[in-house]
Amino acid sequence: MEFEDTVLQLSESNEQKLLSKLDDVEQKLNQDPNSLQFILLKCFLLIALDQEEDAVKIFLDSGYDYRLKEIDEISISWDQMIENNQLQEAYDTLNDTLIKYPLSISILSRMRSVVEKMENKDLIDRCKIKIEAAFYAWNLLFISIANFFLSLKEYDNAINTLNNLLVLFPVSAAAYHLRGICYLNIDKYEEAYQDLQKAVEYKPENIQFNFSLAQCQFKFEKFEDSIQTYQKIIDLDKNKVGAYIKMAQALVRLKKIDESVKVLNDVLKIDPHLDSAYYNLALILIDNERYLEAGQILVKATLLIPQNVSFYELLSRLYKKQGMEQLADKYLDMGADNLLENLLLGLIH
Repeated sequence: MEFEDTVLQLSESNEQKLLSKLDDVEQKLNQDPNSLQFILLKCFLLIALDQEEDAVKIFLDSGYDYRLKEIDEISISWDQMIENNQLQEAYDTLNDTLIKYPLSISILSRMRSVVEKMENKDLIDRCKIKIEAAFYAWNLLFISIANFFLSLKEYDNAINTLNNLLVLFPVSAAAYHLRGICYLNIDKYEEAYQDLQKAVEYKPENIQFNFSLAQCQFKFEKFEDSIQTYQKIIDLDKNKVGAYIKMAQALVRLKKIDESVKVLNDVLKIDPHLDSAYYNLALILIDNERYLEAGQILVKATLLIPQNVSFYELLSRLYKKQGMEQLADKYLDMGADNLLENLLLGLIH
């Protein structure tokens, strides 16, 4: 099986097959430690095995630059062969060079030009597979590198990596999404908004991409847009309870209190033990002086989820707002006792 076929089959392989293939690659690297083909294949296998950090470190240590500036000089001879119609010789030379510089877009683009001139259907199909593997592989690897930099909060490095990927692969929804996240982290909301919109345009049903866009819209104070995006997420999957909470918060910012309360009650029908829904609902009701409803919600919450200390703190705040200081102190003490009990149970277990 050729290198490109192996790359394309990574997503379809189970863990046992991936580990077996990794053992084979390790043996090859013991024989030829500088083989870029096997170094890259090891990186892709590690990514497929969710060992992204190890894969990224190996790739960065290899010093392999996908732009391959060093091949510019020898590319003159390829171009001369093509110009002189020495197509088979040009193809063989390009194929040999591709082993040394695997997945090179520069080499593959020339190879495609050659095989099209040769009108060799088998070689054209083979070249298409090589190009497909290259785009798949670089997308996979660059996203992993960007995630690695993102985990280190090296946002500029992550953005530069994604810029390079988008030069190679301008329709990578994952690249736009990740770059948008980076921009969000450095408060470049306009850039983040554009990238996250682009990601959703390419993958409109991707829930993660829609969540990120809605988050950006909220931070950008585009609350109506944010609500529409959260509603879209709910339409895609009504069990995505986080979308209900966030939508309710956006509705509050627009002072649509009744709608916000309805959304939170709806999500509690889906998950009657959702702490954050009770908390947000009670908080909204207290802030809008709907004390009776808030009290009913909090009593229910403490019965269903007694270990959540924040409910007792909200009950204390509720009674304090109504001038019931003794009850306020009582629930504050109950919350403190509950917190201590939780800590002791944690130490025991």
